[in-house]
Amino acid sequence: MDFLEFNKKSKSMGFGNTGRYGDNNYLQGFVVGLGWADKEGAYFGIQQKTPKFMSTLKNCFNLLFPTKGNELYKIVSAKNVKPQTLYMDGRKVVIEKETYLYVNIYKK
Repeated sequence: MDFLEFNKKSKSMGFGNTGRYGDNNYLQGFVVGLGWADKEGAYFGIQQKTPKFMSTLKNCFNLLFPTKGNELYKIVSAKNVKPQTLYMDGRKVVIEKETYLYVNIYKK
């Protein structure tokens, strides 16, 4: 799936217009993650690894990666994720760890 098509689809997956994803307490301002895309890539910020958000993230990865979505999910869902750059299904994945975990996906 191309990035702009994914950006449109992400709204129906729980990401708001600003890319914020909230779990059950979202109305009280509890944001657990971010996700958005533009023509250059797709970008995710993981603040809390709640089951609902991680399930949605797995679905996102499977939409963006025809054969490697589950593999990327396993890497990102691990307890001690290390910063790294990967190449999967013709795309570049940059995983960064700062205050939160960031997964940025680019055209190769």
